[in-house]
Amino acid sequence: MQELKTQIERRYPSMAKSTRMTLTCGDLFAGAGGLSVGFEAAGFRPVFFNEFDQTASGTYMLNCPQAKAFVRPIQELDAGTIQSECALQAGTLDILLGGPPCQGFSINAPVRTDADPRNHFFRHYIRLLEGRLNE
Repeated sequence: MQELKTQIERRYPSMAKSTRMTLTCGDLFAGAGGLSVGFEAAGFRPVFFNEFDQTASGTYMLNCPQAKAFVRPIQELDAGTIQSECALQAGTLDILLGGPPCQGFSINAPVRTDADPRNHFFRHYIRLLEGRLNE
């Protein structure tokens, strides 16, 4: 991790100095935290994440221990809960990351079908975004 940060600082010295840990992000469909780790290396501070898988959430917590964990299905999460439990005000989250599942329509999926309920999980990302996490 430190080596990656050093490489970024060398390649983008002005960005690394001016934004170090001043920008914030939240991560939906976070998995083990790959997006958050990358954004953290670029100077963002992960504030929270949502992931329903316990094992992936455990790995995420090792990668970004300062982030508030919402380990539950995204359908059970609302913007008000995130804002209150993370002490976020409207407009204070700089970016909302997300990697919604794509198994139902991916060309690499063993079975592609319009009936896969995961195809519509991206709507929960939009729902939470519209809940004014980053107005």
